[in-house]
Amino acid sequence: MQEYAILDILQVYEWISADERALLSGRQDYQGEKASIIWGDANYDLITVNLMIDEAFDKGVDILVTLSTPVTQVAVNTTLDQDAPTPVLFSAVFEAFRAGIADAHCIKPDHVTGSQNAPPYDEALRLFLLQNPDMKRVGTIYSLTDGSGTAGAPTNSRRPMRHFCRACNVHRR
Repeated sequence: MQEYAILDILQVYEWISADERALLSGRQDYQGEKASIIWGDANYDLITVNLMIDEAFDKGVDILVTLSTPVTQVAVNTTLDQDAPTPVLFSAVFEAFRAGIADAHCIKPDHVTGSQNAPPYDEALRLFLLQNPDMKRVGTIYSLTDGSGTAGAPTNSRRPMRHFCRACNVHRR
């Protein structure tokens, strides 16, 4: 979903045409007149993330557009030592500061910008109850090896989940 928003932006600013956008929706690399796009998918494999970013630099990218916390972490860390750092535009990142992408909540390296996800847990939990009014137990699952998981789930889900669970008589695990 995020990648389509990026394609929308590229089209609105006339970096790609409607025809080019249609081709890019198929996630194929494209050498255009105003912009060239190199798609990559690391499939949650950090070794592949590093190789993918190295390959992008080998192809002479002018900007890295990243769509997850782990890929953004590697991209930012890779570009920090460059004399003229390649710009990094990130999306689909949860808690950029806690994931080490930003120095503080609104302070990032000058060549890094993007938006982070902040899901409203209480709203998601209300949807669970709509689907299953008899729900009695809810839990949070996250990965200890993913910065967004360790930062997001334990800290941001406790308070809303605790409040929601008490209000709806649902047990939290």
